[in-house]
Amino acid sequence: MRTNPRRYVYTPLVIYWILLFSLTTIPADKLPQIFVWQDKIQHFIAYLILSMMLALSVHFQRKIPKFSQMPFKITFWFIVIYASLDEIHQAFIPGRYCDLFDLMSDIAGGTLGLLIVDKFLKIVKRAETI
Repeated sequence: MRTNPRRYVYTPLVIYWILLFSLTTIPADKLPQIFVWQDKIQHFIAYLILSMMLALSVHFQRKIPKFSQMPFKITFWFIVIYASLDEIHQAFIPGRYCDLFDLMSDIAGGTLGLLIVDKFLKIVKRAETI
């Protein structure tokens, strides 16, 4: 990842983000509803993945060194802001609405994603010192 972040980190993030935004513009009646809490789980997983990819992108970028020193703080606040804007955006999609519980699911998933990346980077750093 460190040797070619564009290929392994940035490009997958851009592709995923476009996919995620595209999915949030689909009217609710076009989406299959399989079980009751499906919506909250989808939000949780979507933002878990987004936060992991974004944290790695911030960690490996070199244009703003200060950001690389605090990728989790930058990513957390970016997730909170983006999730809030996404919920507002969904209020304008037929059959969708702005939901505080969706926002909470987004933030919870994003937070877990950050914890996973933090653990991953610590393991990689430990392996590099051996």
